[in-house]
Amino acid sequence: MKHLILFSTLLGLAACRPNADVTPVPLPGEVAGTYQTNGFLDYRCLALPANQMPMVTLRATSLNTLTVTLTRFRPKANEQTLTGVTLSPQPDQRIALMQGNQVIGSVQTSRVFTASGMETQGKLLRLSAMNTDFTGYLP
Repeated sequence: MKHLILFSTLLGLAACRPNADVTPVPLPGEVAGTYQTNGFLDYRCLALPANQMPMVTLRATSLNTLTVTLTRFRPKANEQTLTGVTLSPQPDQRIALMQGNQVIGSVQTSRVFTASGMETQGKLLRLSAMNTDFTGYLP
C-alpha cells in the first residue's frame, strides 16, 4: 500500500511539471503571402499612388525555408529576392526572419491600418534587408 501511495504521488508530481521546453516551430505557410504597405504604415509612401506601392512576397520553398521577394515600382520597377530565409519563434510572440545568423525582419500579429485607414488586426511584416526598410501588412 505504501508503494502505491508513493508511486501515485511521484506520478502526480511528474505530471504537474510545466512543459516550457516544447516550443512550436512556425511553419513558413503561416507567414506566407504578399504584404502591402501604405501611407499609414510608411510615411515615405504618402505621395505614391496605390498601384505603385512597394510590396514583399514571402513564399514557402520547403518545410523550414522561405523566399523573400521585394517589388518596387519607383523610381523604376525592380525586384530583389532573398532565398534560404528561415523562421525563428521569439518569446514576445514575434516570428523572426533569419538569413544565416542575422535577423532580417519579423512577422507578428498586431493592429494595422489598411489602405483605407481602417484599423484592423492582422499580420505585420517588418523587413530590414536588401538596402531597404519595409513595413507592411497581409490583407
